[in-house]
Amino acid sequence: MAALFRDMVIFVGILAVVAAMSGCIAMNVGDAGYSGENLTFTLENSGAPADAFVQVTAYRLSAFSQEEYLYNAKPVTLETGTNHIAVPAKLPAGNYKLYIYVIQNGERKVAVIRDIGV
Repeated sequence: MAALFRDMVIFVGILAVVAAMSGCIAMNVGDAGYSGENLTFTLENSGAPADAFVQVTAYRLSAFSQEEYLYNAKPVTLETGTNHIAVPAKLPAGNYKLYIYVIQNGERKVAVIRDIGV
């Protein structure tokens, strides 16, 4: 019985170390908008502060088609809690579909699609 307890303690300890070393981020992307030649949105980071890249691809919608209009990526430092992100973009009036990705250590952590009107 003592050996089983010891093995359980070791297993739980290993899981705790792996979780602490993973450096993962847990987040949600809020509503997107356009203000002052910037695409803006919030990222809620419930994990530890982390460095990442935000990548945004904007597709202009017209009739029954969409055409890639803009691609922009930038490094960000995500603090725990709410992060306000602004990505430079000059968009003429119209409707757009935004593909927003958050990438950390070469791995995509978040991918969302948002619709906006300018």
